[in-house]
Amino acid sequence: MVGGPPSTLAVGGVLVTAIVLGADLPILPVQVLWLNMTAVLILGLPFAVEPRDEHIMERPPRDPALPLLTRTLTARVLLVPAVLLVGAYGL
Repeated sequence: MVGGPPSTLAVGGVLVTAIVLGADLPILPVQVLWLNMTAVLILGLPFAVEPRDEHIMERPPRDPALPLLTRTLTARVLLVPAVLLVGAYGL
C-alpha cells in the first residue's frame, strides 16, 4: 500500500494515532485507496518499460545466509514512517 513498507507504516501510524487520540481521521479510506492505486501504477511503470537483461540467468544466486532485512534497511523502514508521522501531525 502506498509505495512500500515505510509509507504503509506511516499511513497506518497516522490513522492509528488519530484513533488513539480520538481525533478526526486526517486521511479518509477513499484517499488511502486512491494513494494505493496511484502508487501501484507509478511504482510499477518502470518495470513495464525497463529493457530486458539478456544475461540475468548467468548471475550467481544470492547467498541464502544473508538476511532479507539488514540493519540499515530495518532502520530506514522504521525511520521513514516516524518522520512522516511527525510531519503529518506537525502540520
